[in-house]
Formats: sequence, structure tokens, C-alpha cells
Amino acid sequence: MPKRIKILQPVVLYTAHAESSKTSDFLHEGEIVKFNREKRRNGMNWMEIYFHGKKNCIKKDFSKMSILRKVKLIDDSCTVVFDT
Repeated sequence: MPKRIKILQPVVLYTAHAESSKTSDFLHEGEIVKFNREKRRNGMNWMEIYFHGKKNCIKKDFSKMSILRKVKLIDDSCTVVFDT
């Protein structure tokens, strides 16, 4: 399963790992996008994402997004086991 994140609150898109590369585009609540990796540049944490076929960056802020994980139900009692 590709690594994906779900957007919980609007997030600004950047073209690079820098505040000066801010675009006018946003990811909106409920959108699910693939992400490549996490990076730290100049004291700021970033996530590289793929949006409309292009690589962009967003600030890493887990109050505005969550990483989706693959899970498997192993019995009818709804016990959840995380597949790593």
C-alpha cells in the first residue's frame, strides 16, 4: 500500500522545502494524497507529496493531517491489528 495522508484541515501547498515557495493552492479537508517522505529543512519539518501528478511539499502538522495505515480485522469481535 502506498503511503498516504488524509487532510483534516486546509493545508497550503509549496513547490519546495522553503517558506518562500508558497503557492496559492490548498489541500482541502477530506482529500487523500500519496506522500513520498518526510524532510527537515532550516528547522522546519516537511512532507513531500504527489498532487495532480506533481511533487509538492506541505508543512508537517499532524493537527491538520493524519497518516493512513493498513489494518486487518482478525476476528468477528472487531479486534484491530496493525499490519507493519
